[in-house]
Amino acid sequence: SATHIFAVSSFLKRQLVDEFGVDERRITITPNAADPAVFDPATVGVPGDALPQGPIIGFVGGFYPWHGVDLLLDAFLRIVERHPQARLLLIGDGPMRQELQDRVSRLGLSGQVLMPGKVAHSKLAPYVNRFDIGVMPDSNLYGSPMKIFEYMSMAVPVVVPDYDPLTDVVDDGVQGRVFKRRDVAHLSACLDQLLGDAPARRQMGERARQAVVDTHNWMNNARVAVEGLRSGMA
Repeated sequence: SATHIFAVSSFLKRQLVDEFGVDERRITITPNAADPAVFDPATVGVPGDALPQGPIIGFVGGFYPWHGVDLLLDAFLRIVERHPQARLLLIGDGPMRQELQDRVSRLGLSGQVLMPGKVAHSKLAPYVNRFDIGVMPDSNLYGSPMKIFEYMSMAVPVVVPDYDPLTDVVDDGVQGRVFKRRDVAHLSACLDQLLGDAPARRQMGERARQAVVDTHNWMNNARVAVEGLRSGMA
């Protein structure tokens, strides 16, 4: 009965069409977004916490199995062999925190993996400003993770698995890299390539920021919603 439907991913649009028989003309894909005025590398400083100067691979989120932080640790273990100055910054908390800390210790990565705990969203941008690469290690078939847009808004190139909601917004080699989901070797190779090519990281980060400024921001999502509502009522 809805006048128009806004789905955050192409997967959900297909589900609405195939399983619920919704006319695809009544559905618009509007992925989640970020606020480019809040997540702005030109105005955001750095966190008060002392962070190393080496390249930082960053993750923000809950430490739950579906986020794949264990996969990221496996990939990072391969990375430090080629990039000993690299650091992994894991921001967040959750039921897997102790397990992850124990694993970091067993892998001998305690000096290279930083886990500062949970950071309030209002204080998050300075931490993301220190990322050289922002990673979504794993996701799901339907969701549109806001952390990706916040990384992008800070001009940070992203590395994401090949789920539809992520490939809807990230083109491999444009705003970052796309790896085969749950493939540690491919994830590691993408990180290795970006760590070894600072100009490419910078260019991808700039394109990622522009994508948020142009499209993946909340004001644009609101504009698309109003336009869709008007067209559905015409």
